[in-house]
Amino acid sequence: MKRKLILVAIFAALMSAGVSAAEAKHMELDYSEIENSGVIVYNDMDYMPVRAVAEAMGLSVEWQGDTKTVIISNGGPLYITFSIGTNGYTFAKTAPVAYEGEPILEGGVTYIPVNTFESLMGYDIVKTETAYNIITIYNEEEQPAASAGTAVGEGVVSSVSENEIVINDSERGEVVLIINEETAITDSDGNPLNSDALTEGTKITVEYGEEMTLSLPPENNPVSIVVTE
Repeated sequence: MKRKLILVAIFAALMSAGVSAAEAKHMELDYSEIENSGVIVYNDMDYMPVRAVAEAMGLSVEWQGDTKTVIISNGGPLYITFSIGTNGYTFAKTAPVAYEGEPILEGGVTYIPVNTFESLMGYDIVKTETAYNIITIYNEEEQPAASAGTAVGEGVVSSVSENEIVINDSERGEVVLIINEETAITDSDGNPLNSDALTEGTKITVEYGEEMTLSLPPENNPVSIVVTE
């Protein structure tokens, strides 16, 4: 009888916190189930366990207990941070951006919305009756391109090489811009410039092309670049 009362109390606590099981859904990586990846529902949104999923993808996950902050990285350009209870996610050390829901801590496990993880990582996540499947491997002819989202971005040039530059977009983080003959480069008054004007530290406004690759960092063929400073 005592055990039954304890179980009832636990269930009531979960319900009062707005957390429940997501009909036994789990996460998959390229159609293979990820261990300990059960999905929960919080505030009517499906949440996934961060560490189990990120580590299955070969990413590093760091927990900073003093600030309840999670850092996801790959030893390269990918650097995502967020804190429990705060709807603000940073990508490549940019300013925090609000997504679909704040991170939560449940049973010692950090969860974030599945849709937010999809936006941060840039991979397609396909929902089935029992799972969310993260797609990272495509046949070459099936490789999709992510939308460039908002057409215009602002950033600072961080590196320059032949026919391409890397910028730190204030919203998207690192983006590789592939410069071609059709890319219009001007100053803020509309005067034409050549690619030599795009040096490290230059502040620019970029009009992205229609498609952004799913690579990290993503690549884009910009329509125009305006040197602002």
